[in-house]
Parts: sequence; structure tokens; C-alpha cells
Amino acid sequence: MKEVFLNSRIDVQDLPELPPDSFEPLAPAFLRSKYVADAITAMIVVVLAVFATAVMRAAKGPVWVPLAAAAVVLALIGLAAVLQTMSVRHLGYLVRDHDLTLRQGVIVRITSTIPYNRVQHVGVDRGPIERLYGLATLQLRSAGGVIGISGLTTSDANRLKELVARRAGMDDVGRTDASVAPQTPPDASDGPDTDRTPDVDPPPPGATEQPWAPPGE
Repeated sequence: MKEVFLNSRIDVQDLPELPPDSFEPLAPAFLRSKYVADAITAMIVVVLAVFATAVMRAAKGPVWVPLAAAAVVLALIGLAAVLQTMSVRHLGYLVRDHDLTLRQGVIVRITSTIPYNRVQHVGVDRGPIERLYGLATLQLRSAGGVIGISGLTTSDANRLKELVARRAGMDDVGRTDASVAPQTPPDASDGPDTDRTPDVDPPPPGATEQPWAPPGE
């Protein structure tokens, strides 16, 4: 019987929504780690500005150039810190049975969903500042790109890594890690049989079987 192809219309209003309060927030220490990184960057800029000012003064050049450049960079670092504060409030992730969703962005807000069976690689990254605060970043790589979830505690990142890896294996053919069919042992008749009696040609007609006698008799 020929199957009938159906392509029914789906009402968008009937589709389930993602409630904003269903997303898991990031670890509270994540924002502090960002502030520390910004402070370290600002200190490096100040040191470089002092060194450049001393060089300019020794060369009798315009001292205001390195100072103005440092002021601009410090202003940008301060702006980045403000944007980070706003961004962390919107960051969140949602773990479901078949996919993982990440919400991010301040001006342009992005919601990305990656199914477990599309994940090609999953790993946990930890930088120096993240290790200081007990944080980690979960990296999910698929054919469509890489999704990174920062601001996770180390234990949560490791648990999510194990979950994604397990679900990615279960969503393959057979829905199990042992999706490969068990190998059937080869039939004994296919290989050489060492117990077989070698074939002996029958004696020609009329031949008389002679008894065996030791040599010399």
C-alpha cells in the first residue's frame, strides 16, 4: 500500500515556549572573576603607559601621547566591565532531555540550542582565573560551530560534560553506546579443520591390499 505524504500546518501559538525563569543562572563568582581579569588588564595598561611616558620624556617627545592612549584604553576597560555586569544578568543555560540551550547577549540577545546527537566533541576548559575561583567553561563542538558556556562551577561543568557525552552516544543508531551488533563467531566449517582425516584415494579395481611389513623382511 502506497504511503500518503502529509505536510500539515503547525500553529506557532501551539508550540511550547521557553520560560525565562527556566534557565539556570551562572555561578556568582563568575562576575567577580571578570572584574579581576579587567583589573589585571588595567594594571598592565598603566605599567605600559608609565614606561612609554618615561621613554618619551627621555627622548624629549610628546609625553601626552602615551597618557592619552592609556586613558582611552582604561575607559574601554571600564565600559567592558559595565557591559559584563549587564551580560551576566542575562546569561543562562537550560538542560533538557535531548538538547542544551544557551541564552546570552546584551544589545543583541541570542538563544542557541544544540541537540546532543549533533555534538561531535565536548570538553571542559579552565583558565588561571577560572581555577582561582573554582570555575570552568563547557565547550560543545558540532558541525554548526562551537558553543561555550562559561561561569560554571567545576563540578557542574564536569557533570554536564558526562551528561552530554552519554546522551550523544545514546542518540546514535540503536540509542545506546553498544549500538554495534555483536559479532557472530565464525563457523568452524569456514576455517581449516585440523581434526579431519586426510582424504585418501581408494585403491584401483582389482588391486589387493598388501599387509605392511618392516624393511628387511
